Amino acid sequence: MKYLYLFLPILFYSCSASIDQTPPLAPPREVSTTDLTARLSAHFIQNPATQPEKDQNALVGYAIDKNLNVQRTASGMYYQILREGDGLSPTATSKIKADYEGKLLDGTVFDSSYKRGKPLEFKLNQVIRGWQEALQLLKPGGKGIFLIPSRIAYGAKGFGHEIPPNAPLIFTVELVEAK
Repeated sequence: MKYLYLFLPILFYSCSASIDQTPPLAPPREVSTTDLTARLSAHFIQNPATQPEKDQNALVGYAIDKNLNVQRTASGMYYQILREGDGLSPTATSKIKADYEGKLLDGTVFDSSYKRGKPLEFKLNQVIRGWQEALQLLKPGGKGIFLIPSRIAYGAKGFGHEIPPNAPLIFTVELVEAK
């Protein structure tokens, strides 16, 4: 009987290896709304005084409202990998092909390669810092949602009429290819 405990993990692994393990579109680990709210609320800043603090509160609020199981990077970007990809993640100088949708916190879509029917191709070091950081978290075939604070997006200048000054941005991105 004592040897049964040694073989259970091997038996479990060998049985699970034959199951289709296609990466899901949903997050791999379900988190209760209560747990998620409690974890993200710890990032909420009482009486925000600076733009980064205001962005953080806005992004935390968005993640809670949309029930996103996000992680935070050192830059203050929040992200959730929706689908794992394969291969190597891009580097800062990689040439990228990606499909994406960009929107403001209120849901206004300001740009979408999906609507154009064609992925965007670019060098990673030629886009906003938030995208540089976000895309290096993906592998080809991967998909993620990225909540980008304004300071690593378009900052105090904004961009044209579509993106106002100091606007945190939400991007859903699929990395099609990285060279």
